[in-house]
Amino acid sequence: MEDGERQGSFRHDYLDEKKHVAAAHVELREGGNPVLYSVVLHMEGRTIAGIETLVQRITPDSRFQPTELGAPIRGMDDPVPAGGTMSREDMIATALTYTEGLRVGNFTDGGTPFAPETYRVENGVITAGEGCAFGDCGMYSQRIMVHPSIVPSVAAVDEENGTVLLWMNFGFTDSYGPGKALVTFEAFKIWGGKIHAINAFFTPLAIGSSRFWPSSDPVKMP
Repeated sequence: MEDGERQGSFRHDYLDEKKHVAAAHVELREGGNPVLYSVVLHMEGRTIAGIETLVQRITPDSRFQPTELGAPIRGMDDPVPAGGTMSREDMIATALTYTEGLRVGNFTDGGTPFAPETYRVENGVITAGEGCAFGDCGMYSQRIMVHPSIVPSVAAVDEENGTVLLWMNFGFTDSYGPGKALVTFEAFKIWGGKIHAINAFFTPLAIGSSRFWPSSDPVKMP
């Protein structure tokens, strides 16, 4: 780390043994300010063959001020209950229903299966579900923007932990700044056919930003 940088209090790992990928959401500190760091390592044997990163610097005037990164995201580290294990393909298909909900602007029409306790953390803030303080916080009732040109890619699937990490470029919506789109590494805790928790680190990038790494698995939208 450079001078003035240090590790913060949050880290969550996603280990994809089948595809030899190790990924993480990590909070760093730059002076007194949080830096939300997503990293994906592609391994060949014991050698790192590729590195992807996404960085969002939080300043005192940032809209999102992280409040949930002092402890693990609730539910993300829970063992998958007996009988709740899903195939890799079904886990990915379930995660992609969230992308479909964003595409059409409605998680009901997107067929996104949220569990009753599901909540979403974005850049360290609860933005839906229990603990959210933004008015209507229901996973299905909360108003969401239509993202007709959203592009998803599978970054990692932690089959043992029941987690899918997607890379997504939200595409043009004319809401993230001139020429900008929201780009995220977003993790979904999935078991028993439902999404149980969501954690996303995101930042605005140029609309045409691509992942520059192929999806680890085929992407088949619902």
